[in-house]
Amino acid sequence: MGIAAVSSHAVSKKHLTAVSIVQSASQTNIRAFFGAGPNLPCSMTATTTSECVSTVPSTSAESVPAKPVAVAPDGKASLNGFLVKKCVTKAEVVWCLNTIATHGLFRSAAASAALFLIMFPTCDVAKKLQLGKDKVGYTICYGIAPYFRNRLLSKLHSVPHVVVAFDESLNKIAQKEQMDVLIRFWDPADDVVKTRYLTSCFLGHTRAEDLAAAFKKATENIEPAKILQLSMDGPNVNLKLLKSLKQEFSASDGNQNIVDIGSCGLHVVSGAFKTGHNVTKWNTVVFLRSLYNLFKNVPARRADYVNFTGSILFSLKFCSVRWLENGKALARALQVLPNVVKYVEHVKKEKKLPACGSYAHVETAVKDEMLPVKLAFMLSVSKELEPFLAEFQTEKPMLPFLATALDGLLRSLLGRIVLKEKLDAAGTFSKLIKIDLENPNNIIGIAAFDIGLAAKKRGFSVNKECLVENMKEESLVAQRLVYDEVSAAGGVAEVDVTDKMIDMVRSSNIKWKEDLERKKKERLDVLDAERKKKRTAALVDLEQKTRSGSSPQKRASTLQAPEALFDRNIMVTVWH
Repeated sequence: MGIAAVSSHAVSKKHLTAVSIVQSASQTNIRAFFGAGPNLPCSMTATTTSECVSTVPSTSAESVPAKPVAVAPDGKASLNGFLVKKCVTKAEVVWCLNTIATHGLFRSAAASAALFLIMFPTCDVAKKLQLGKDKVGYTICYGIAPYFRNRLLSKLHSVPHVVVAFDESLNKIAQKEQMDVLIRFWDPADDVVKTRYLTSCFLGHTRAEDLAAAFKKATENIEPAKILQLSMDGPNVNLKLLKSLKQEFSASDGNQNIVDIGSCGLHVVSGAFKTGHNVTKWNTVVFLRSLYNLFKNVPARRADYVNFTGSILFSLKFCSVRWLENGKALARALQVLPNVVKYVEHVKKEKKLPACGSYAHVETAVKDEMLPVKLAFMLSVSKELEPFLAEFQTEKPMLPFLATALDGLLRSLLGRIVLKEKLDAAGTFSKLIKIDLENPNNIIGIAAFDIGLAAKKRGFSVNKECLVENMKEESLVAQRLVYDEVSAAGGVAEVDVTDKMIDMVRSSNIKWKEDLERKKKERLDVLDAERKKKRTAALVDLEQKTRSGSSPQKRASTLQAPEALFDRNIMVTVWH
């Protein structure tokens, strides 16, 4: 090509356009990258125009005039595509967080997400949002939950001491004992004491040895020297666990000494109420439970009750375990007691006696003229004890105030029947509990008795709200972790969706598939082992039958020719 041809091509429109595109790719798109805002609207367009000036030298060394050309939008489009993808992942994370915060089902969360495109048809994020049931599950279990757990463990590494709290309860879905483990620590960043959910262990037996093994597994990422105290309820098996852990920690580190504050004060107060009721031998619990069961899921009896009494109020369920949470049940029983008496009288007249044990207990109880008084007294004591439970069933560090509160509670109860001067003389708690209630000189006259007015353990976990049919143990733990973090943050809107969380969510699919393969391999290994065991047992049994049913010569020939065991009939017997 000659000089004239080159000079002609240099000033051609095609060449100028190509040069402009090359220069804009290295300059204009960089400026566009740094000028792009972090927040994108739902509808994003990638069509941008720009002007670029280019000069090309010629043989005459004269400048070639630049012409405005349109810049290809490829750079901005790729940038917008990247940011849209990030916004989509963030939206999926927020929707998964909301599912846990509202205790929603994975299937319903996926169905709701499918409506976003209908509600926001012009939104690019809604168009690319993909949340199926499985994706919601593995995003939570293998993405969000591990991120929150790692963040909690990183906080625990920097604190000097922690308090480990645990409680066991029946998981009705898994049909196992579930031991929830929580961590209480001082967070220097926020300058407050925090209580956070760590994990859950699922047990068949709850002996001290089983609890110890589960406890060590749950706290394997926490240095034993940091454990300051164990917070638990008061069964003897837990006390044995505490004793064994103290011995183990003391042997491993001579300076380690777990603070022992005794049994749970809430359980002691609740147990004292139960013991007091049992001593009276009033059997009001049988009446309260029978009164509830008499009309439970029986429309015919409920209809008769409404017709006979004109009231639509029924008794409430009485829990025989959480004694001091039954104030409402006692109050309702007092309220409906006159109507219950009317109901019993009417069914006797019309000879419609319900054929069940609950009715027999109710009929016997309403004959007691002192029944209203007994119920009113129980309600009065329950109302006095319930505020104590509501105050101390909290995540706040209330231990320093426990002794004073118990002392005031006991003085208030004893003040109903014990002389004031005797209470004042008992200056300490130990003297207070030694007051002889059998001594008439210490007791107020019967006429002056304070019988009270006639008349929240919060729950250690949110398991009941989280549980659904066929839920896996790993899923429950993951949901509890996420729910705890969302609650601590103050709601879904307050959760900081970081880049690290987004990265873990994007890799959750791979972790989920790896875990599925691992579990599949474990199941196949178990099945293979069972097949081998059955095959071996069948061969041994067949050999024994062959020996017992043959002559010595045949047994010898069978042993000399083991291949005889694998004849067609034998193989059919073995495999079937």
